[in-house]
Amino acid sequence: VVDSINLAVTAETTADEKAQRIRWIQRSAESSENLVYHLVRAIHLAGRCIDCGECERACPLDIPLRFLNKKLEKEAKELFGYEVGFDAALPALVSCFRDEDPQDFIR
Repeated sequence: VVDSINLAVTAETTADEKAQRIRWIQRSAESSENLVYHLVRAIHLAGRCIDCGECERACPLDIPLRFLNKKLEKEAKELFGYEVGFDAALPALVSCFRDEDPQDFIR
């Protein structure tokens, strides 16, 4: 269990203490870890991405991340009728379901 109170990073946290913290995904040039990070991030952004392009601008390797995000946006619209940015009052796509959603794996 990760205790965010006792493991909180403060101004007094030393570099050595930070290096000893639990790491879920390493900061590295390992393609497998970068792939996992971007897939998890893309799923998290499904239904949230407004196609601002900041992800591609910030990517040091010029990975076309908008392509992946647009693909998930298209699938969200086709499968669930969900349009990103259409109504700010709607819950996030990954946090809700309707009875008429395809497949019943979530029930």
